[in-house]
Amino acid sequence: MGIDKDKCMSAAAEMRHRADARMQAKKAELHPPTIEEDPQKLYHELEVSRIELEMQNAELHRTQAELELSRNKYAELFDFAPVGYFTFDARGVIREVNFAGARLLGIERRLLADKPFISFVADTDEREIFVSHLERVLQRKDMQKCEIRLTVKDETVIHGQLQSVMVDTIESRDGYILCSIVDGTLGKQLEAEIQDAREYAENIVETVREPMVVLNSDLKILTANHNFYDAFKVTPEATIGNFLYDLGNRQWDIPGLRVLIEEILPNDTVINGYEVEHDFPGIGRKTILLNARQIFRENVGSHIILLAMEDITARKLLEAEIQDAREYAENIVETVREPMVVLNSDLKILTANHNFYDAFKVTPEATIGNFIYDLGNRQWDIPKLRVLFEKILPHKTVLNGYEVEHDFQDIGRKTILLNARQIFRENIGSRIILLAMEDITSRKLLEAEIQDAREYAENIVETVREPMVVLSSDLKILTANHNFYDTFKVTPEATIGNFIYDLGSRQWDIPGLRILIEEILPLETVINGYEVEHDFPG
Repeated sequence: MGIDKDKCMSAAAEMRHRADARMQAKKAELHPPTIEEDPQKLYHELEVSRIELEMQNAELHRTQAELELSRNKYAELFDFAPVGYFTFDARGVIREVNFAGARLLGIERRLLADKPFISFVADTDEREIFVSHLERVLQRKDMQKCEIRLTVKDETVIHGQLQSVMVDTIESRDGYILCSIVDGTLGKQLEAEIQDAREYAENIVETVREPMVVLNSDLKILTANHNFYDAFKVTPEATIGNFLYDLGNRQWDIPGLRVLIEEILPNDTVINGYEVEHDFPGIGRKTILLNARQIFRENVGSHIILLAMEDITARKLLEAEIQDAREYAENIVETVREPMVVLNSDLKILTANHNFYDAFKVTPEATIGNFIYDLGNRQWDIPKLRVLFEKILPHKTVLNGYEVEHDFQDIGRKTILLNARQIFRENIGSRIILLAMEDITSRKLLEAEIQDAREYAENIVETVREPMVVLSSDLKILTANHNFYDTFKVTPEATIGNFIYDLGSRQWDIPGLRILIEEILPLETVINGYEVEHDFPG
């Protein structure tokens, strides 16, 4: 205010000086100096005052025009501002509102004058907030903020963000309240979505079965799931906010983990299957498989690290046991004397033993990975083998004694006896076929010779004129000739397989026969002319 007063006084002095100069010039033109100074002086003063008033009036007009221009300029700024501006009286009644404010409420500007703003506030609780806001504005005289829900056109509810300040006026000591209102609905929705996304992410972290931690760019733990606390015997209080390497008496200061976080992740944002082995106090030696993701947060210029862990200690032991079992099985395959191959579900050879290579004159290089039918210039493309693989094994997992006869190049005609086992591997949804082979060519020749000898003996038995039987060591009848059946009036069905003494309603239970069979024959292999007399029924 003091500066404005000084400016006014300076301007008045300047105007008076200018008026005086103009008066002197006019007097010099109209009247030369005379002796009568007093009337002239009075005239001079009056003329100076008149000119001064004219100049002041002109200055006032100019200032008024500038004020009018400035007022119009600020009125336009108020009216067309992109933010809703309201002026309230002390009771919250709308005095003025700009276009943005009217659009915000969805009501014509002219209809908002003298309308209580509280009528747009959504509910009772929100109205109390607005009333308290007005009271703070009136009491504190500085900028006050609040957020309330407003019911606007079509009963739509928006989130209004209010900033209000008390403005004094010259006309009234009470002044008015200037309030800007921004529609924060989108911001609230985004906040809700961000919160939902955060809760969703936290629920994922908490739900995954593997232990999991989230680190900030300083490697301090932001969050961890229950499985992490449970697996590594730590508490949330001793975990959240702590440096990863300091966790649990520095049990996480693992060289392999440092390499991952400090050397690998800075160059690669995604790491899967990174294996770390370490002795953890209280839980023992563990093999941990780590998956890491580095996520850059552009809005805050930093990054977070997601670290998921899987304890594969038991799995490693199982893998070792499986490897031992595989080696054991391969040793069995290699040790068995018969040729043997293992096929996959596509009938390609996974492995074969030395005896297979030796028996069929093929090499491992020409065998492993090849289709069974293509093996050895397609010498294994055998019709009966196709029947086994394509028709029988799909319905049977075990097949023993399947006989195949074939002319093999370089080794001649062979009779092969096959045993097949189909093993389903549920964990990978496939199967393997074990195929063991026995070359029974020589045996088949011997069997043929034995069969010939048996038929020759049976023909002799049948040819002799006397009744004749052949007994097993259990004294059961293996065979008898026609003359036996004819002489003793029995049938083959009532004879073959029966105990000699039970034959023909026990008519062969003869004391003399028992002596021969049970007492004499055990001591002598040949008895001739042993006489037995007996009454045979019929």
